[in-house]
Amino acid sequence: MKKLTPLKAIRAKCVDCCGDNRKEVAACPVENCPLWIFRAGKRPKEDYDKSPLKTIRAYCLQCGELNSRDDVRECMVESCPLHEHRSGRTGRKLSKAEKERRTAILKEARKAKA
Repeated sequence: MKKLTPLKAIRAKCVDCCGDNRKEVAACPVENCPLWIFRAGKRPKEDYDKSPLKTIRAYCLQCGELNSRDDVRECMVESCPLHEHRSGRTGRKLSKAEKERRTAILKEARKAKA
């Protein structure tokens, strides 16, 4: 399977869930699905303080039988587009400046939401 970005992986999972019908993804009625807000494969315009990776992690935790980290870690469904992102991490190291920048953005989004 081709390596996908987290947003493209979410889009692929949504298309798969809708029976490979891309039009159905736009009309998806399952608003309580963690992936719903990213279903178009783009970041939402409104403030949303979770990253696509953390959203994938939340989805994978729901998908597991016991809703546990062990279920997610041991997931064997490699055909799932979300599989490589299931840990909620990219595997790459961020610089200290990048971590601080992202933390500041999340704090601002949370303040605006409150």
